[in-house]
Amino acid sequence: RKDIFLRMMDGFCDEVVENTSYQKNTIIKDIVRGVPGDGKGARLPPQETISAAIIEAIFRIFQWSYPFIDMTSKEKIGFNELQRLPIKAMAVLKRLVSWVDLSLIMNDSILSLLFTCLSSAGPGDDDEDGSLSSQLAVQVIECIKEIVGKGMENDKKINVIMNIKLLEKLGDCGLNLVEVDGTHINLVIKVAEL
Repeated sequence: RKDIFLRMMDGFCDEVVENTSYQKNTIIKDIVRGVPGDGKGARLPPQETISAAIIEAIFRIFQWSYPFIDMTSKEKIGFNELQRLPIKAMAVLKRLVSWVDLSLIMNDSILSLLFTCLSSAGPGDDDEDGSLSSQLAVQVIECIKEIVGKGMENDKKINVIMNIKLLEKLGDCGLNLVEVDGTHINLVIKVAEL
């Protein structure tokens, strides 16, 4: 199941990606990124790595489940979990951004999908955490923040911001930052932190 894959990737992030205290974790991450484990041989192109397959799987899950996020159905068992899949997918993706090749994420189809998710979040959401769309938008902004904040020199970060047209796309995506109420304040704060 899709949620099991996302939970497994979340566990992978806990045990391997963010836990650098073990040498084996660095070796595992290198293999996933296409770096030969013995340090010899050619590095694989980013699109041929295990990390590319992981990113693709996460985005397929996201694309498949995104249309369900704003649907209402209390009759179907498991429907709430289905609606939360895109939020889980973005949460996992943001944890992977810091160590995968940016070319796997910085392409037009993925970036446009990220900015599309921001348009449906806004004032009037009825949950204290905001609607599921607002919760997703928070994860998307955190993912974009990881892309921009990735360990690189300041001039390269500026180039990333310019290349993805961050300010322009934030302005054009339909995200309502003018009419702010308590229902989507978490999103507004995340955008401000960006």
